[in-house]
Amino acid sequence: MPSSPCWQHLCCCAIGAHSPTRRSAKRRPCAACAFALTWLALNAYFIARVGIERILYCQIYYVFKAMVHRPETRLLGMPELRSFADRTPAMLLYQYMQYVFVYAALPFTYAVCLHRCRRNSPTRPICWDVTLIALIGSALLAELAFSLNWLRLYAVSMPGIVLCVYLVQSSKMRRVFSAALAGGVAFLAMQHVFSAQQHHYVAAELPAGRCAMEPAEFEKLSWLMQRTRAGEFLFAANWPGVYIPLDLRNPVFLDTAATLLNPRWDEAAVQQLKARQVRYVLWAGRFEMMNGTAQAHIEPLRSYIHESYREVRVFPDGEQLWEKK
Repeated sequence: MPSSPCWQHLCCCAIGAHSPTRRSAKRRPCAACAFALTWLALNAYFIARVGIERILYCQIYYVFKAMVHRPETRLLGMPELRSFADRTPAMLLYQYMQYVFVYAALPFTYAVCLHRCRRNSPTRPICWDVTLIALIGSALLAELAFSLNWLRLYAVSMPGIVLCVYLVQSSKMRRVFSAALAGGVAFLAMQHVFSAQQHHYVAAELPAGRCAMEPAEFEKLSWLMQRTRAGEFLFAANWPGVYIPLDLRNPVFLDTAATLLNPRWDEAAVQQLKARQVRYVLWAGRFEMMNGTAQAHIEPLRSYIHESYREVRVFPDGEQLWEKK
């Protein structure tokens, strides 16, 4: 199936080659201007509010610094074993095989597609489309390489899924692979539906409304609900998952303690906790094991927590509740 001229020009611009019509050089300035105008339109309000310097800091410098100093590569960013504590070994293997498949399939698919298109591009026009999709997917994957997390990887996996289907359809055994792929998708769909229906959830009336949740999560939220009131300050240092259900407020200007990559931010967070007399802090054991640059950045906050609060409860998910002395 031949590709449209527009896709061919975009693909050629992406890889720096000449388009079949030899007009890609004229279209590159247009593509660059379109990108610049789109970026400016989306960021015009924020530029007017905080300035171009702050925007570039948040979108470029801070992202690079976060990737270098806050890698999340333990278990390659997969869910930790404790989240599957109630599963059998066979179920654990089944759960992790899903993640392993996606982790391995994306780089393999991109590499195979780029290799094929490099070899066959003069004779197969569709390779220009495939090259563009593979380059986009590779760029998205490279962006996550220094701070890998399964949820982030799933969010950028669609180009790889499209190309995986393309490879299956273009193979000599496409009927066998297509049947196996369709059977696998059907099995996973039925398994997830069955698991959701059979899973035990607890229904509870929270300040945000009626909710269904895991028993471990219910224990934490119900315990906190009995000791807090709507609108009260509580700092969830590990993950901002209790603010909306319990109608609580975050006293710190950042979402979690893991984003404190600037020493001045850490000191500001401590000052805000002091000024607002926050009674409870949800802490996590991983903050006690940080080392290197991350430890230096979080040390003022960690020292303040240990000096001014006392641990009163450890919840089933591993989070610790500290109460002000």
